[in-house]
Amino acid sequence: MTRQTAHQAVHGLVSAGLLEQAPDPASARQRLIRRTPAGERAHHQAERLLQDLERQLAARIGHDAVNALRAALEAPWGPAPTPAAPSTPAATPPT
Repeated sequence: MTRQTAHQAVHGLVSAGLLEQAPDPASARQRLIRRTPAGERAHHQAERLLQDLERQLAARIGHDAVNALRAALEAPWGPAPTPAAPSTPAATPPT
């Protein structure tokens, strides 16, 4: 994720009332980002929803498979790939 993308995401969540910015007492140049009470409620609701989904998935494919899936998704994937440059169409000779 680029810094610009993270900045846009934070500002969107601030606008939605889920995050707030506060001055960082350790640095005048930085700001702290923290959840608002509404953000805390949304976070807890999302956690409960994910736990319920994981229970349902475990009932279908088993706890071992869910644990393996979680381990695979949480493993370091390395650096993000760089987008490929768009290909230009080959020039066609005049007819």
